[in-house]
Amino acid sequence: MPTAPAALVMTNGATTTPIAAVGPFIGTTTELTLTATASATATSYTWTLPTGVNQLSGGNTNVITVNFAGVGTGVTALPISVQSTNGCGNSTLKTLSLTRALPAKPAVIATTNTNVCAIAGSLSTVTYSVTAVTGAFANGYTWTVPTGASIVGSATGNSIVVSYSSNFNTAGSVTVTSSNGVGTSLPATLAVAATAPAVPATLVMTLAPSTTAVVAAGPYMATSTELTLTAAPVTGAVSYAWTLPAGVNQVSGGTGRIITVNFADVATPTGITALAISVKAVNGCGLQSATATTLSLTRALPAKPVAVATTLANVCAIAGTSTTVTYSVTSVSGAFANGYAWTVPTGGTIVSGQGTTSIAVSYAGNFTAGNVSVTSSNGVGTSLPTTLAVARTSGAVAPATLVGQVAGLCAGTAYNYSFAAGANAQTYTITGPVGSVVTSADNASNTNNVITTSNLAFTVVYPTTAIVNISIVASNPCGSAAAKLFVVSKAMGAITTVSGPTAVDTCSEYTYTASAVVGALTYTWTIPSGAQIVSGQGTNTLVVKFPGTLVTGAVLKVLATNACSVSSVLKSSSVLTRTTCPTAREEVVLQEVTKTPFSVKAYPNPYSSAFQLDFTTTSESQVEIRVYDMIGKLIETRQFSTAEMNNQEVGNSYPSGIYNDIVTQGENMKTLRVIKR
Repeated sequence: MPTAPAALVMTNGATTTPIAAVGPFIGTTTELTLTATASATATSYTWTLPTGVNQLSGGNTNVITVNFAGVGTGVTALPISVQSTNGCGNSTLKTLSLTRALPAKPAVIATTNTNVCAIAGSLSTVTYSVTAVTGAFANGYTWTVPTGASIVGSATGNSIVVSYSSNFNTAGSVTVTSSNGVGTSLPATLAVAATAPAVPATLVMTLAPSTTAVVAAGPYMATSTELTLTAAPVTGAVSYAWTLPAGVNQVSGGTGRIITVNFADVATPTGITALAISVKAVNGCGLQSATATTLSLTRALPAKPVAVATTLANVCAIAGTSTTVTYSVTSVSGAFANGYAWTVPTGGTIVSGQGTTSIAVSYAGNFTAGNVSVTSSNGVGTSLPTTLAVARTSGAVAPATLVGQVAGLCAGTAYNYSFAAGANAQTYTITGPVGSVVTSADNASNTNNVITTSNLAFTVVYPTTAIVNISIVASNPCGSAAAKLFVVSKAMGAITTVSGPTAVDTCSEYTYTASAVVGALTYTWTIPSGAQIVSGQGTNTLVVKFPGTLVTGAVLKVLATNACSVSSVLKSSSVLTRTTCPTAREEVVLQEVTKTPFSVKAYPNPYSSAFQLDFTTTSESQVEIRVYDMIGKLIETRQFSTAEMNNQEVGNSYPSGIYNDIVTQGENMKTLRVIKR
């Protein structure tokens, strides 16, 4: 008898690992190899296969191939046996018992995203997977997913890809079983929650371009001003659900987290209850935040404007003119930019600015005292008024001083006067002495002694009769100031001083100067007996020498005379005393000094437009002219060469009056008195 095979094993392909469990191959065409240990006495081998196990190759050799395509279900073992055969008979059986077992339950399901609502409704997907189960078909996994979820691609492996629609809004489970030819395992399960998104952390309203939060709605109610509402981003949110109060209109932004609104249709006035705007985050599952984030916007009346400021406290100064006064307040927080309502006293007219923080107002001459008042407003309502009293008080101030000649006045001569404007004054009533004629630029044809003018300069021609004063009354439409009197006189003012040396010798020349008198045309000097005038008679500066005997108590005397031959009181110098001539040094050689001829005359004099100078001189030195009015004010200075001296025209721009012209060339000097008609 032949010897039985020592061993019997089943393998899969090139691997040499023995297979003992056939569950993964039952019902499949997978080709497996059965190998019996060769027997030295065998000429062939006889195989016994269970029902449904199909031999594919090998015949009656010790190595055959089979599959388990026809094996039915069940868990009993499958025995496969083989005998060695020769001419003497068969050996005993060698049997391989193959187990038939269900695959194990898959282990824990792993996922790439535990919050599927974060991707629900989008193209994003979630992957679920389990570790491959030993003994299960490679494609023997059966998956189920919740309602609203879809498996993308293969659904039989140990890993699936799932998308979630926005209809997924109820919790469910992902399950998986493994299977083989024996049957199906118990399922592994992973709960899938439909989770609402978080609440937006913040909600703010701003007005571009500023990033400062707006918390008061008053300034924007009933306006089309566009404001921006911004909710903080929420992870997993695909949109935002906004709740707006009645009258608040969404302008843009849709269901985004940033929208623009206006308050155009919020009814006004609406009281002071807050306006609540709220927002919730919405995720791909269509679920909203459990609670809303709310922005409570206050609705408050604007504050009362602070003090009204003005550019002019006394409006009487401009009443009746086109000049305006400006009234203003500081902008009120929470008020409309154009929400300022102004009222002014009767007779006042708002020229510009109504509705703003600043107005320009004109006043009629007959305006009534009252108040300037202003309120601020917004969509909630109007504030209390702020007022500024406007009084009808003249406050006109008369001129303090009068500029012009007021003494030594001559009848028939025009004298020019001017004064500084008095505070709050619009016009001035100027009254000259009886019999005088007062004129001004706007009263040029007046023929009497009274004018009313807004000019600050006037001219008086005095009469031959006595004169006393000029009266000026400053006025505005609200009243007048007391008359201001300026004394005028035909009498010459006094020469106050005569300056010069008091100790004189017989050798020298001495200069004496009388103080100038307004209106003086000439100065007449009287010198002591024995004295000689060198130059200056007719002017207020005299050069004298004293070669003769000087009497005791000798003085110089001088008086000033105006154009109408009125003279001042005679003024004397200090008493003169005799002193000795200085002793010449031996080394000094006295030389006779010959003076250069020098004379100058003005013509015509008096003049109407300009006068010229007629010079006689042999000097080539530069000539200088200085012109003074009768109060000693320097009017003009000119310097020119001798070649130009006879071509000078002087005084064409001077006003009518009397002028002193001092002409100098080197040491020579001449004073001329000229009159412009």
